[in-house]
Amino acid sequence: MQKFILSLISGLALSINGQTFMNADLTFTSGIGANAPINHVIEQPDGKLIVVGEFTSYNNLPLREIVRLNSNGTLDLSFNCGIGLQSSGPYSKIYTACLQSDGKILLGGKFNNFNGTVCKNIIRLNSNGSVDNSFNALFNNDVTSIVVQSNNKIIVLGRFSNLNYTDSCGSIVRLNSNGSIDNSFLTGSGISTNSASSPLVSAKIMDADTLIVYGYFNSYNSYSVKHIMKLYPNGLLDTNFVKLGGFNHYVRNLDFDANKNIYCYGDYNSYKGKPIQPFPKIKRNGILDTTYMMDNYIYGGTVHSMMINANGENLFHASIYPNFYISKLLKRDVNGQIDTINCKSGNGFNSGAVNVLKRLNDGKIIAAGNFLSYRGYPFKNIARIIESNPNSIFEMNERSSYLKLFPNPANNEINITTDLDGASIQLYSIVGQLVLESKLNSETKLSLINLSSGSYIYKIVKDNNLIKTEKILINK
Repeated sequence: MQKFILSLISGLALSINGQTFMNADLTFTSGIGANAPINHVIEQPDGKLIVVGEFTSYNNLPLREIVRLNSNGTLDLSFNCGIGLQSSGPYSKIYTACLQSDGKILLGGKFNNFNGTVCKNIIRLNSNGSVDNSFNALFNNDVTSIVVQSNNKIIVLGRFSNLNYTDSCGSIVRLNSNGSIDNSFLTGSGISTNSASSPLVSAKIMDADTLIVYGYFNSYNSYSVKHIMKLYPNGLLDTNFVKLGGFNHYVRNLDFDANKNIYCYGDYNSYKGKPIQPFPKIKRNGILDTTYMMDNYIYGGTVHSMMINANGENLFHASIYPNFYISKLLKRDVNGQIDTINCKSGNGFNSGAVNVLKRLNDGKIIAAGNFLSYRGYPFKNIARIIESNPNSIFEMNERSSYLKLFPNPANNEINITTDLDGASIQLYSIVGQLVLESKLNSETKLSLINLSSGSYIYKIVKDNNLIKTEKILINK
């Protein structure tokens, strides 16, 4: 009988001689996926994923800009946003999304209507996707970032200059739960630039509701700051953090390790007057960590996303020397060096940018952006990755198994022969819906008579482990 070694089965993460394999998790059933790029993914406490992007359909359903996925990647149809985002202009877009502790979802961007509800650049949804009419806030320009503090107060940043047509706020404001302005947040004249262009700002909470604000700006409440600053929970500037200046240009993104050191990338080439490489490490007090020396292989403008582990290891998607036209999934060690020995991502993503890299609560990694496949497997703009444990050795020689499925293309029946005791087959439609499931014997005949012609995905599963997955065509 023909044999295949389980160590070669797609989707399993292996670790050999300390090497970490970044493999596709084929139990994540995303179906056709989004028809345009995905820009944000938020994990709920129950493992469901809120997915936000530029798409107008998901799994061929007319779902605009935001959907929710079950933990296995299938669409959660209980989350219903109706017709979703609308605008009187052609450039309607969601820039940011934030999950509140009560399960409600804040969306910010450039829009003036959501599912028939008039709004201005911000809206809050209930956990089922309906509009929360108890939240009322109107901004006169784009909202680019939203964060929620532990007291449930809402920090909003963007290109706006006023709230509700009456309250002046220079690109940053704190809201109460109902959307009214919180005047105890002391921002003064707010954020501005020295040019005619509006500030482009984002923020993340460092710890204890302290904010790190970053982007493109050079003034806060008339104090000179350069593209990054630290604010106390009440909005006052930490002047020690910004002493001697900041970056000389735009900071695109940043994140923290467990010690709240800051890792960032952007369009700059100096920090506080000193030349730096594109991916520096800034200590929590604003001082450059000069021991963090990165290989000079990365061009800062080609970094698309990053994910910081607690120990400071960094997974990122970027272009590296010498071919800046090809982007790769790469890892840096705690010293800032690219780890080409211990991180194996194979042929990776086929093209485009990975806008999101995010570790989930179960330790797996979600990747989203603008791509068609990962490691040769079809994933439309969203995939889940299994990162192997560097201390585990896959026991390749303990067993081999036989599996044959035929014919493919099929008509009204398929035949499966295997020696995998206790295995089962699951058949999914191309949009990720489970349409058939059956236990397998050594020889199984599976009727397809109730299924329509088209493309399907079959999965062979044993003891909750994925053994094999492939596409099958039913042609009647």
